[in-house]
This record gives sequence, C-alpha cells and structure tokens, in this order.
Amino acid sequence: MKTIPRMSLHLRLQHGALILAALGALGTGYVIAGSPVPAGMDLDLWYRVHQWSGMAALTLIGYHATYLFVRGYIEGRNWSTFPLGWKKGDWTDLRRQAGYLLGGEDERPEADLFRPSQKALYWGTGLLLTGLSLTGIGVGLWEYFGSYSLLPAVGLLAHLHRGLSLLLLAVALWHLYGVLTWEGRFVPQWTWITGSMSEELAAAKVAGHHRAFQIQEQERLASIGKKTAEEAEENEQSLEKETVEEELKAGNLLAKEEKYVDALFHYRRALERYPGYSQARYNMAVVLRKMGERAMAMENFRQFVKDDPFHPLARRARESTAEIEEEEEL
Repeated sequence: MKTIPRMSLHLRLQHGALILAALGALGTGYVIAGSPVPAGMDLDLWYRVHQWSGMAALTLIGYHATYLFVRGYIEGRNWSTFPLGWKKGDWTDLRRQAGYLLGGEDERPEADLFRPSQKALYWGTGLLLTGLSLTGIGVGLWEYFGSYSLLPAVGLLAHLHRGLSLLLLAVALWHLYGVLTWEGRFVPQWTWITGSMSEELAAAKVAGHHRAFQIQEQERLASIGKKTAEEAEENEQSLEKETVEEELKAGNLLAKEEKYVDALFHYRRALERYPGYSQARYNMAVVLRKMGERAMAMENFRQFVKDDPFHPLARRARESTAEIEEEEEL
C-alpha cells in the first residue's frame, strides 16, 4: 500500500517533547492542588518540577509557533497563504463540519492543508498556554514579592490557572482522540509516530495535505521526465560527436596513405552528421586540391572561411584559395 509523508521527524519530536512537558506540568499541578498533602511529600520539589515543566511547555509552544510561521512565510512568501491563517470561508466550513459530525450534513466539507477545526485547535492551544503562563508567572512572582493584602487576588489567579489547565487537558484529550482514531471509531492510527499514512486515509482525513502532496509529486515526476529527456539529448549529442570525430580520424589516416577517394567518403559522412564541422571541411578541401579538383577545393576553402573565420587555419585557407585562383589564371 502506497503511503505519503505526513509529519517530518523534526515536527514529531516537537510534538512529543511538548506533550511530555505539558503532562509534567499538569501532573505536578494536580498533585500540588490536592488536599490534604500526603505526609513526607517534598512539596517544594513538586513546585519546582511544575514550574520547570510549565516553562519548558511555554518555550516549546513558542518555538513550534515560530517554526510554523517562518516555514509558512518561506514556502508561501506571503502571509495570506499561511496554512494556519484564518480565512473568510473558514467559519462556514466550521459550521458545516460541526453539522457533519452531528449528523446534519451528508458530506464533510473539503479542507485546505488544515481544517478550520484544526486551525481553531492550534490557536486555542496557543491562547490557553499563554494564559497558563501569565497566571503561573503571576502566582510565582507573588511568592517572592507579594504581600498579604494581595492574597485574595492571588487566590483568584491560582483558581484561574487551575481552570485553564483543566481546559487545556480537555483540548489535548480531544486532539489525541482525533489523532488516534478516525471517523469516530476506536481504531488506533499511528501516523503521528510513523510520520506517514496511506493515500486512502490521507484523502479522507487530511484532504488538503493529500492534494498538496499529489501536486508536489506531479511536479517532481515532470521534473524527472524533463531531466531524463535532457540527459538523453546530451548523451545523443555526445555519441554523435564521437562518431563525427571517428569519421574525421578515419579520413585523415586514408589521406596520409593517399587514398583520397576513401578519405573524401569519410569527410563527407562527418559533414553529413555535423554540417558545421569546419575541420572536416578544411581537410576535404585539401584532399580535393591534391586530387586536382581545383574548383571544388576552392569552393570548400571559401565555405570553411565563411563558417569559421577565426579558425587557426582560416589564413591558410585564404592563401590556398588565392593560389588556386592564380593556377586557374595560368
């Protein structure tokens, strides 16, 4: 079964590290918020792990968001083409998707690279993490710089922090449900670990990504076909050049043996394959002159000079033409 890439190793590592940091922050927060505190438990250690986990999650989500924005800008060179950007028709698609999930729509609306629900999930997660960070920082700073007069406000801030954490947990569980299952069935889908999925699953679950992949694949195949055609043409030209040079060498050997008729045969074949081969034209003119074919020799010398006026033998060809003209006058 043919598969297509869904997430690179870099993206999978980002998501995995973020999940671990978020679970660490949520788990330690749950323990800290528990009452009563178990005997012998080092609460300060749990606080420190909670703070470090929260800061790690904030750093990772900041890095992930920066990565997505920079990547979107580099690939599109335009913020309007950013895949996570909210578009005019997304609200309508979001309502249609909700209707499909609730049974009011027969077909799920087609999506771009990300569905409106996925975009909302990304932006909502970012806002929740920002709220968690701000409330967590506020509670943490009060421990060092606050006074008892602010205690009621800090208590409210702590409750808000816990509420946001529970909401984030619900969002994360919903996201995991959407990732691990498909079409409401509890069938595990491990594409977020393997990084690839079947074309059938991609067409149904991430239609936009599937279409983008198909376009890229068509462009890649077209590029390969064009490159193959160019390489074939270059190989053909290279073979043609070797053949022409072999004809020239064969003619030269026969000319040295004074087998002029046979030499002319090879020179003519070289010129048939490559009419602009000036060296073959010059050598043929020399052989024709030796055979006494002055008119034909003079015609080929003139053609040689016309085709390649800056050839090292061009001067000699002009002199030979002038000599033949003098011989004709005599």
